[in-house]
Amino acid sequence: MIWSSTINVRVVVLLAACMLSLTFVPVIAHGIQVSSPHHPPPALTPSVSPITSGSLNPEEVSFRNGDLTLGGLYFVPKGRPPFPAVAFIRGSGPSTRDNYWTRAIVDVFIDSGVAVLLPDKRGSDASEGDWRTADFEDLAGDAVAAVEFLRSRPEVVGNRVGLAGLSQGGRIAPIAAAQSDAVAFLVNIVGAAAELKEQASWEMYHTFREAHVEGAALQEALSLQVLAEGYVQGAVSWEKYDAARRAAMGGPGGEVARGFPSTPDAWQWDFFRRVMHTDPIPYWRKVTQPVLVIYGEDDHNAPVVTSVYRLIRVWQELDHPDATLRVIPGTGHGLWAPGADAHRPALHPNVVAILRDWLMNKIVPARNEPAGTPSS
Repeated sequence: MIWSSTINVRVVVLLAACMLSLTFVPVIAHGIQVSSPHHPPPALTPSVSPITSGSLNPEEVSFRNGDLTLGGLYFVPKGRPPFPAVAFIRGSGPSTRDNYWTRAIVDVFIDSGVAVLLPDKRGSDASEGDWRTADFEDLAGDAVAAVEFLRSRPEVVGNRVGLAGLSQGGRIAPIAAAQSDAVAFLVNIVGAAAELKEQASWEMYHTFREAHVEGAALQEALSLQVLAEGYVQGAVSWEKYDAARRAAMGGPGGEVARGFPSTPDAWQWDFFRRVMHTDPIPYWRKVTQPVLVIYGEDDHNAPVVTSVYRLIRVWQELDHPDATLRVIPGTGHGLWAPGADAHRPALHPNVVAILRDWLMNKIVPARNEPAGTPSS
């Protein structure tokens, strides 16, 4: 979710409530260097999309979830149908169609022979609604509706339709998979499996450090975060929080502090009160479909070690039949190749190879099944 386009650093505010908490997700401003291994780049115009394969002119489609009409782009790979298919779940914020990072990952699926539905997030592009007034269960419902749309397509293998969640979408993906047996497989790209409180603490620390805040100034900056936690749970007054925010704006972490909500009725407070209690692990416990999870070892957004251990413990406990997890050295949240071009970065080659091999070995061989086959 984008709060401001004027600051040049990410901002994450941790707002805790009881034992769980929530994350004010990153601001990716226009000045960020997209060659950083840690973050996806800002959205670019469709003319510089990395999409090079399959359907160069995707079909504009729409589908419904309850009263909402949702739009999206539908890509059909080269080759002879039927095809397996995947519906994407976007990351935080509006995540519009021209998001470079999303389109780079879409390309890997298309190259592997998988049809792709890239839905517009609520309130973005051609979709009705407003993601700012939705919770993660609502967004998971949108993802399930996208799966059902794909299952209705005559060129798609109906029992081989899965989900690919990117970043925050990787948190939502297991919620959707737990809602519907129609989800045949699950790909989680850098979606944290940690509790929101731990993820936000990890990300907030790195946000200030990347803004070169250290020493006593770092303690002051992180104290502002803790006051924000208190405000969202009603334990700290607005006056106390706002005084600290204004003071921090004049210090070394001022650019970050300016990204914190500046009014007591800012929509961000209500949004995070709605999602603050979501922990992905109870949903992961219900996921029995084939799973691929990919993290970058140097991720400053998602706490990789905690996420990895939590997932492995669940899979061992439940004796999951088909779960694959890979951590890629030398890259971060964006999964970019080392030394990637700042204006046109490329995914790390290991990411591309792992994703493509998994799809080709586990998902694409099913393309010879009858198209439109319902889920078993």
